[in-house]
Amino acid sequence: MRTPRSLLLSLLAIGCAGEPPSAKPSMERIPSGEARLTWLGVTTWLVEIDDEAWLWDAFFSRPIYGVEGSTDAGMDLLDDILQATGRSRIDGIFVGHSHFDHGVDAGAAALRTGAQVYGTVTTCVLAESQGLPADRCTEVMDGDTVAMGSATLTLVRTPHADAEQFGRHAEWETEADAGGQAASAAPHGGVLAGLLELPGGASLFYQNTLDSLDVDDGSGQDYAQNLARAFTDRSAMVWLGAAQFADSSESLTQYLDALQPRQVIPAHWDGLTPDVRAGLEPSQYAEPDFFQSVLAARDIELVQTAQYFQRFQLTAAGVVALDDTSVQRAFGL
Repeated sequence: MRTPRSLLLSLLAIGCAGEPPSAKPSMERIPSGEARLTWLGVTTWLVEIDDEAWLWDAFFSRPIYGVEGSTDAGMDLLDDILQATGRSRIDGIFVGHSHFDHGVDAGAAALRTGAQVYGTVTTCVLAESQGLPADRCTEVMDGDTVAMGSATLTLVRTPHADAEQFGRHAEWETEADAGGQAASAAPHGGVLAGLLELPGGASLFYQNTLDSLDVDDGSGQDYAQNLARAFTDRSAMVWLGAAQFADSSESLTQYLDALQPRQVIPAHWDGLTPDVRAGLEPSQYAEPDFFQSVLAARDIELVQTAQYFQRFQLTAAGVVALDDTSVQRAFGL
């Protein structure tokens, strides 16, 4: 459910389609205390815990400059992913921020799958503009927790990349603020990262964008304090997200000091509107010159995604890439 707030804008895009997957594997039960993660491009992930399936972000459509919003082609891609993974429904959709390349399909995907959406006021405005009933979107904020099966997702407000320009904070309160252009002009609404903690000790910090913790984006947030409060007496075994967005070794170190991760999985390095059906070009990946040396100095493992629909298992020992490539095969990758 939503409670009101305020406004900004987003970015660009382009489209794709393709052949549907031919294989439909049976749904596998995830071992207790573990999670399975499947990369769906940019920062959208399928997260499976116990018998539940969640989406982190919902970006399947590739609207040109966001004008089209959620598209039939995007929902066809979602259907094909569910078929390939053996899932018939999605239990929840958590949207980290409301720019189109993270949340454009939140409402449409929830209607398609039966999911409950979790996000900022702006995310709920977007979802409702796609026809989702108001009680199907839960407004969440810094410090809130969301149950994901036997796991808990603790939410932390963090800054958006380029926080002084397109990442400057603003949000919508109602669909009227959107002026009928919810998909193309959405402000980010406040970035929410999430610390996932499972019984048995496995933990992961998900973040879909990043800037220095001391940046002033007009939100009034003390981001360093937010992170320190969330990670007092805690750590994240895995940092999953846009760590490579750090603009300096000092900025990266701020996060590493707070999170204390053993592994880092970069995301959002494959462009704004990738054609996931066509596959990933490894040469797309780029990172700051200091990135690997800072991680190596702390003995942190860099885990590089190799292809779309790659699957990882999160355990008490960390995250491992699975040999199971059934979803990739279903898409011909």
